Amino acid sequence: MSRMFVASQENLRNYLMSYARGESIFDAKTMARVWVDGVASLEFLLSEKNRELLQFLQMTQVEAIPDLAYSLSMNQSELTRRLQMLANFHLLCFEGDKNKIYPIAHPGPVEVMVDVACG
Repeated sequence: MSRMFVASQENLRNYLMSYARGESIFDAKTMARVWVDGVASLEFLLSEKNRELLQFLQMTQVEAIPDLAYSLSMNQSELTRRLQMLANFHLLCFEGDKNKIYPIAHPGPVEVMVDVACG
């Protein structure tokens, strides 16, 4: 399961610095892999288009990004940027060799932790 933590930039910095000093309330197993600085960022990340894309990737076996762009009737450069952004947030990964890569969506739910003190 992927974990996301939503907090203000100041609180994110404080959590990460305390983690680096060994004072964190999180341990390595429960620490979020994705940190975002607000609900607006989370909303953009988990937009309807992105959720549909991840769902499509989970249901089909894609051989290459051009094939995926054709299947989704999407511009290949826009699709590549969207896939890279989702990969940066650990919602999918790329596999393959230098000449041919394809995206694989991570299965399962995403746990979102929200710092209620973030303003």
